[in-house]
Amino acid sequence: MKRKILNLLLLIFSLQPVIWSQANSETKALEILENFIDVTGGRTKLEKVEDETINFVSPPGTPMIKLTIIRKYPNKYFQLLVMEGFSQQVVFDGEKGKTVQFGQEMFFDEAENNRMREQNMTHLLLDTKILGIKAEYTGDETINGVQCNVVKMDLHHDVEWTLYFDKDTHYMIRQIIPIFTDSGKYDQTVDFYDYRDFDGYVYASRLKQIMGPQTVELLIDSVKVNSGVDDSIFELN
Repeated sequence: MKRKILNLLLLIFSLQPVIWSQANSETKALEILENFIDVTGGRTKLEKVEDETINFVSPPGTPMIKLTIIRKYPNKYFQLLVMEGFSQQVVFDGEKGKTVQFGQEMFFDEAENNRMREQNMTHLLLDTKILGIKAEYTGDETINGVQCNVVKMDLHHDVEWTLYFDKDTHYMIRQIIPIFTDSGKYDQTVDFYDYRDFDGYVYASRLKQIMGPQTVELLIDSVKVNSGVDDSIFELN
């Protein structure tokens, strides 16, 4: 009996560093996210965001790309991508979504609808813990010569984000998220540059999207926040 009690005590003590480490890692991750919230407008201001419209264009001298992204609280999403000879529209009404290209509608399956509901939440980074999303600080890494804190976020539905934050400025400079296609699951890397103030809200004004061998660079052309986006833009019919 004494041996069993001793073994149990040894197990408890051996688990303590692990439990403390996990709690400490989550605390630091939430602090890193809060720092990012502070430098991009502040929690009080960002919690009042009901909608945002961002227009992107490709840099001068590169193939023409125009991208419009519209979000509305809590998780409605619209995207219009126009390239030379091609256009694609993504619409998500908060519950279900579809893609339209070459005149054909392709509705999301249940798995994709589940992922869209969560990933497009307007206040996701503000309410991470409330939403039951696990955030974990996993260490430091140098990205493009910048020392970064690395935060992994375990969302639901087989989705994990890896976020890299500049240790000095607290801005996010890289995001790696999974993309699900008919041919499999791929990681998409987005690098963020040149954060600027747009009427009190701070956004990266330039980004590079990397997926496999393809790199696309985009510049912010305009930002509108709380402009009163009409719900009709998110309708599927």
